[in-house]
Amino acid sequence: MLSFYAALRSSGYSNPVVIDAEDTDVYIQAASISYDIPGIICVKKKRQFLFCRGMCTDGDIAKCLISFHVMTGCDARSSSLDLARAAKWKGQKKKSLMRLPPDDDSLTQHIKRANYLAYLQRHPDMKRHPSPIGHGWELVNGHCKPVRHTQPALPLSIPVPSLSQADFDSNSDSDSDSEAESDYEALDSLDESD
Repeated sequence: MLSFYAALRSSGYSNPVVIDAEDTDVYIQAASISYDIPGIICVKKKRQFLFCRGMCTDGDIAKCLISFHVMTGCDARSSSLDLARAAKWKGQKKKSLMRLPPDDDSLTQHIKRANYLAYLQRHPDMKRHPSPIGHGWELVNGHCKPVRHTQPALPLSIPVPSLSQADFDSNSDSDSDSEAESDYEALDSLDESD
């Protein structure tokens, strides 16, 4: 998004730049790169102008903003957090919930995608982007799609422990052994009546 800003500055343009966009992603990116690329950059929000370097007064935190924002689920298509959350919720209704909470494999793939996106956003002056393939993305029928997981959600079989009569006797919930014995006798009498 802010590649044009980097191009303006590298061409020698030194006047202040105002971005007219009401999008959280733009605010985050602008606040972050205001520490990396010299010059004054502002974001127009309704009728006011926000000085981007003033949105985050600590340069070290500004360098982390994009990474945190991407890891927590930035949404480049929604103009507000509410719209982004609504879109994610609607999308979840169509997906299987077998992978909730996230397993290690799904989390690893998410981190790879987030790292790739954060890298692109942190380097708006790049002329050629590195390939996303292998960074949480794959090529499927000519389309670049996110890799959600590389392993099955659940094991193909779950081992069932074998229980013996001794296991039942030692783990009895009853107060006395005589009660447990009477329970077993009642079960035996039910089997005989069948």
